[in-house]
Amino acid sequence: MMEGKLNTTLIVFGIIVLIGIMSFVYASGPEISTQGTASSDASPDEINVYALVFTKNATLEGAQVENARILNDLIRNLRYLGFDDEDIQYSNYYSGEYGEWQNGKYVNNGYQVSQTVTIKMKEFSKVSDVITNVIDAGAGVQSVQFELSNEKKQDEQAKVAELASQDARKKAEAIASGQGKRLGRLVELRTDNLSYRPYPIYVADSSGSIGAEFSAEKVQSAVRDIKPEDIGISQTVYVKYKLSRF
Repeated sequence: MMEGKLNTTLIVFGIIVLIGIMSFVYASGPEISTQGTASSDASPDEINVYALVFTKNATLEGAQVENARILNDLIRNLRYLGFDDEDIQYSNYYSGEYGEWQNGKYVNNGYQVSQTVTIKMKEFSKVSDVITNVIDAGAGVQSVQFELSNEKKQDEQAKVAELASQDARKKAEAIASGQGKRLGRLVELRTDNLSYRPYPIYVADSSGSIGAEFSAEKVQSAVRDIKPEDIGISQTVYVKYKLSRF
């Protein structure tokens, strides 16, 4: 009985000693830092039209009323085309004075109200009708671009993040091996902002800036016979490992 307890004690003691040795070898060794990168090209499954609703008036209330009228007309047109609430997003709302400097003095010329409306669609054939209805409602087209839906973007992001992490570890292992050492524990892991580059079909130039007239024909000619092109996604991962002392 005593012999069995003694053997158990020795085994436990041996494990503790082994853990201590491994901790000394790997935890207190030098460190190595490197980075891994990965990229992917994905076929777009969505096309977005970014519309600008912009109004000016001598009074703020007048600019707001006119802006709301254009927005309501635009939403009614989009509903007629079959768009639901989840297909339409609103952003960048702004209201305030506008004016100019004259002889060193600011002159108030009235008030302006603007907001961006994003129309998302998976049927690329609808884009021409959407552009027509945006401009008919009194709004302008800021840009049209191929994009990835949220679901597809998340899938692609997860894929490149995993590949970038694997690339970083392989590089760290190669550097450690070149120094005759082995890779220890991971002590730091961070990522850069993921790079996602939608493919623009049309972007308004200075003639399509806030307050200017938008040309329906110019936009329509840009999107005529459009063909989707792949969208690039890339990720960088930074890692730091402990190395074995021997």
